[in-house]
Amino acid sequence: MIWRFMILCFLLTACAPIGGVVSFNDNWTGIDTITTNEQEIFRDRQGVMLVRPAITSRGGQRAFGIVTRVYRIVPNGPIIEKIESNGNLLRYQKTDRLLTQCIDTCRHTEIGVVHLTEAEFRNAAKSGLPLRIFGRRGRYHGTVSPALLQTLLAQIDATPQGAVIGAP
Repeated sequence: MIWRFMILCFLLTACAPIGGVVSFNDNWTGIDTITTNEQEIFRDRQGVMLVRPAITSRGGQRAFGIVTRVYRIVPNGPIIEKIESNGNLLRYQKTDRLLTQCIDTCRHTEIGVVHLTEAEFRNAAKSGLPLRIFGRRGRYHGTVSPALLQTLLAQIDATPQGAVIGAP
C-alpha cells in the first residue's frame, strides 16, 4: 500500500525546483517523501533514461526506491520488461506511460519504480546502483550515483524513525 503512495507522492514532486533534497508532505495521505532531482544516466541515439531516488515514510514505516523515466527519441515508446542490477532481477513496477518532451514532437515515456529494501538502498549508496533495463524496444544501462543515495540517507539518518522526514 505504501508503494502506491510513494508513486503518487513522487509524481506530485516531479516538477521540483533545482537543488539537492526535495521534501514533500501530503497531509491527505500522511505520507512524507524526500527525493532528489532527476539525473540522466543513459543516452544514445534512440533513448534516454533518467532516475530519481526516493524515500517515503508514514506511521514509522519507510519505503525505498528508484523512480525511473525512460523515453525513446525514435518513434514508439519503450516497453520495459525487466530491470537487473549485477545480474539480480529487481522488483520493478510500471506506474505510467505518458507523452512527454513535447518540443518538436512528443515522446512516449514509461515511468516506474524499482523497489528496494533499506539494506539494498544503503548498499547501493556505497558504490552506486548499476541498472540494466531490458525492453521490447531497446536496452538501457547506467548507474545511479551513490551521491544521490547518500544525500537521502543522510537526511533520514538525521531524523528519528517515525518523525516527519524533510529537507533541512
